[in-house]
Amino acid sequence: VGGVPGLVADGVTGLLVPPRSPAALAAALARLAADPALRARLGAAARRAVAGLGVEECAARHEAVYRAALGHRRRAGRRPAPCPAGPPGTRRNRP
Repeated sequence: VGGVPGLVADGVTGLLVPPRSPAALAAALARLAADPALRARLGAAARRAVAGLGVEECAARHEAVYRAALGHRRRAGRRPAPCPAGPPGTRRNRP
């Protein structure tokens, strides 16, 4: 799948096989089935690799970026731009 090589390090956090290669997939699955230590090592490394990629962590990073951008606008003497539709329940966003 397109983004998998960016997330999986072959032999470190998983096993990568070429697309549309049933023989390579079968070989990788057989290798995993035959080697419990390999499964454990890959699984542990994969869990460490994605430890900071949960919804809460990503949301906190996004919030920090937005807060920093708003703080920069305020320090420059500008107020944050209002939402074009206006706050919920105001005349500006009613049909």
